[in-house]
Formats: sequence, C-alpha cells, structure tokens
Amino acid sequence: MIRKTTWIVLATFGVVLLVAFLLNSSRDESGPVETTPTPQPLWTVASEDIVGLMVEDLEAGETIELERDPVDLWKIVSPRPGAADPARVERAIGWLTSPAPRAEIPEATDLQPFQLDEPSYRIEVRLAGGSNLSFSVGREAPTGGSRYVSMAGRVGVLVVSSFGLDEVLTLHRDLLPTPTPEPTVEPTVAPTVQGPDLSGTPLPTLAPTP
Repeated sequence: MIRKTTWIVLATFGVVLLVAFLLNSSRDESGPVETTPTPQPLWTVASEDIVGLMVEDLEAGETIELERDPVDLWKIVSPRPGAADPARVERAIGWLTSPAPRAEIPEATDLQPFQLDEPSYRIEVRLAGGSNLSFSVGREAPTGGSRYVSMAGRVGVLVVSSFGLDEVLTLHRDLLPTPTPEPTVEPTVAPTVQGPDLSGTPLPTLAPTP
C-alpha cells in the first residue's frame, strides 16, 4: 500500500514538470525567431516576354545570339543564321525567367576576387517591350556547384547554382555543330630520275668486245 506522503511527493513532482513545460512553451512562442532572408531573383519576367537572348563567352571569344521566331519558335541570328532546337532553347529560357541566387554578398565592392572585374561570360535578355536585362558570370565558388554573378544596378555579388546557369552557358556548344576538321593532305614528292651526265665530263670509253 502506497503511503500518503508518497502520493504527495509524486503530485508535487508532476506539478513542477507541468510548470516547467508551460514556461518553456511560453518562452519559445514569445522569443524572436531568426531567419535568413532569401535573396531576391535577378529579375522575374514571363517566358513569352523574352524575345531575344545573347550569350558571350568572353574567354573563348564566342557569341551566340538567338531570336524568337513565329515559324521555327527560335532561330540563330549569329554567328551563323539558322533554325535552333526550340526544346533546348526553352530549357535556358525557363531558367532565365527568374534567375534565383543561392546567396548574396551585398558588402562585396571589390569584384576582382570573384573574377567579375574580367568576367568569363555575359548574358543579355531582350524583352518584348524593347528593354534589355543582363548579368556577368565570374569564377566558380569554392564550394562547387555554383558561380559568382553580378548585375548592373544591383550592389554586391550573387551566388547562383550552376545547375540552371549551365543551361544558358552551353547553348553555343549544343546549338552550333563543331566543324569537322579537313584531312591533312601530305605533299607527293616525285621520284628523282638519274639522267645523262651533261656537265661536260667525258664519259668512259668502253672497249669493244672481241
């Protein structure tokens, strides 16, 4: 049989646990919640509003320019005019409707450590209203899987995932076939024919056969 004092001790312990639980819950609800703000996209536009795209590979000196076409959906304007694979272009356009950064470094005023003083790529989007949007692409971030970018009119440096960005940077490689090198033709050397000695040296006289 449990004594009366034991019941009193158990009841007191239960009351203490209940009070502690209520105090912790109140503290959690009233305390400030720290959150990391999500960086805003570089821009947000509708897919159909993008009517032109230019990707400049500044290191290789290559540029591809695309334009929306009512017949072929997309066509290559430069370097060689022609139809473009619409599905391949739309993958890039889908990311360019709202390029979302992973992180933002607003205090970065020196672009040299991010290779944005001399960027590797420059992307320009032309909209139906006639305005242009652009950003520059620097080196890969140390963590991998992302690159530094900067945008005119926006302070600081942004970190963008390479997953969507590569859909834009590789358009030149995917849309323009690599030219097949022409085979090297080895020059044919004519054989040397030994002719009569015309230098003036008398030829030896052969003795008659008996």
